[in-house]
Amino acid sequence: MAAFAESYGRTVTAPADSNSAVVDERGVDVSGALARKRESGDLGDDTEAALYAGDDCLVETTPTTLDDAEPSFSHVVTALDGGRHVVLGNEGPSHSGVGN
Repeated sequence: MAAFAESYGRTVTAPADSNSAVVDERGVDVSGALARKRESGDLGDDTEAALYAGDDCLVETTPTTLDDAEPSFSHVVTALDGGRHVVLGNEGPSHSGVGN
């Protein structure tokens, strides 16, 4: 992931999973974060911190719930409201209302 981002001149600043996140605007040591995840089960301390990290793009891969598309729908809205680009992965049809 970090090598891919670097190949495009980008830095991974806020990786998150469903329970935790690690944020560093200078760049996260992705290998270290993944080692912590393997050892402790967490990437970092605060999932919500990644939503307000000040980065340019959110790559949203939270599984979709077909009833209300949460929590991914709220993540997308937060990112778009903050002027960020959004890349969706693993999202269902409930996101078709974004932009209305």
